[in-house]
Amino acid sequence: MPLHEVRRPSRGFARIDTIVIRVRDVETAAAWYSQVLGAREVFADRAERLVVLGLPGETSITLWQLKAGEELQQGPVPAAFPILASSDAASDREALEALGVDVAPMVEAEHMRFFACKDLDGNHMEVCEVRQATA
Repeated sequence: MPLHEVRRPSRGFARIDTIVIRVRDVETAAAWYSQVLGAREVFADRAERLVVLGLPGETSITLWQLKAGEELQQGPVPAAFPILASSDAASDREALEALGVDVAPMVEAEHMRFFACKDLDGNHMEVCEVRQATA
């Protein structure tokens, strides 16, 4: 069946609701994300060991603690990771570095600049600033 004929959900999907990040200790990770990113807790399931953190905008981050015997899935190129939008990536990089966050060098491209960083568990994320083209 051609892709254009594939049946889609009747209502469609409006946005990504949350991005799950697996962590070793959900309380420690939640405190880090709160301090470093300014995220705030909007929901917690202590029995399941997960915390949903709100960010500006509509997408949230869900921190979900590894269960006994589980290990973080990490490699040189992560399968999935969040990219955080920024209006000033250089300032955000400096601020994160001042907080002791593991940040990579800035990458400059024609209409954007971005950098990678890691949380306490080594989870990869990026911060990206889209810049207007100059005439």
